[in-house]
Amino acid sequence: MKKSIIAATAIALATALGSCSKPLLVTATTLQQMPKSEESFVTVVEKDNLPEGAVKIGSAKAEDNNGRTKAKDCSFDKVFEAVLIKAHEMGGNFVVITNHTEPNKKKLEPCHGLEADIYYAADNQ
Repeated sequence: MKKSIIAATAIALATALGSCSKPLLVTATTLQQMPKSEESFVTVVEKDNLPEGAVKIGSAKAEDNNGRTKAKDCSFDKVFEAVLIKAHEMGGNFVVITNHTEPNKKKLEPCHGLEADIYYAADNQ
């Protein structure tokens, strides 16, 4: 994973993800729900780069469920978008990617998978 910081707004991504005709399976574990802001940004960082005082509020996972959902587009971009949208829905403003699985044609797994921890930091601005 690159060490650069990527910022994206989850609101703009919601429209892009909505065009997928077969949905990815996106699951989340919420430890603490935070109020979400329509204007909020979700920033992807490495764990060492989280701001001081960031609190883990949950985790998210986007995948094709071993081919069971038969998602039409499960490229890295789509699973990445799905995780950012879920983080925004949970009220998080930082995402730490914890696992990325590549497609494996030998095992008939054509999709990327992505797992992430979701954090909230009050002094994000």
